[in-house]
Amino acid sequence: LQAGLKTGIPYLWLDPNLMQKAVALIAGAMEEADPAAAGLFRQGEQAYAASVQSTGIDYESTLSACPRMTIFTADSAFAAMANDYGLRDVVVGSLSGVDQAAVRRAANTVEASGATTVFSESWKPTGVVDAVAATAHVKVRLLDTLAGPPAGGWPHQADYINLMESDLGALSSALGCPNTATGND
Repeated sequence: LQAGLKTGIPYLWLDPNLMQKAVALIAGAMEEADPAAAGLFRQGEQAYAASVQSTGIDYESTLSACPRMTIFTADSAFAAMANDYGLRDVVVGSLSGVDQAAVRRAANTVEASGATTVFSESWKPTGVVDAVAATAHVKVRLLDTLAGPPAGGWPHQADYINLMESDLGALSSALGCPNTATGND
């Protein structure tokens, strides 16, 4: 898939714009594998691509109105999405071990930006993220990389679209965006 997109971007599905391209490639591969069902695959591609495009529009309209434009994350999984939507992604969770000097430097960066949140991920150890957040006196919130279900599983009937909208709600809330239909709290 990544070779077909020629991006080399891990977690490309976290960017709705890249995911639209992936949907077309997946449908094409399915058509090639089962030409007799090509019409069905094209129909599904069109419907799903429209849903992914709508999610991308939600991201664009929501994130373009935020007073803060910097997110602090556990790793670079959200870098492509952040770049595509005009955000700056600062990775604070990949520090090796909880080195107090590095935690303090990261916390200073968080404080200087006016951020209220540092993001953790289900599959990453949270020690450094928690330490940075505690030192900077900000919240820790979860962004789902959709790399697999978190401990305890995803909510019942979770799908790509509503998980992406949930991430958008977390981003929107953390960035102080005006309330939208994405479920901000």
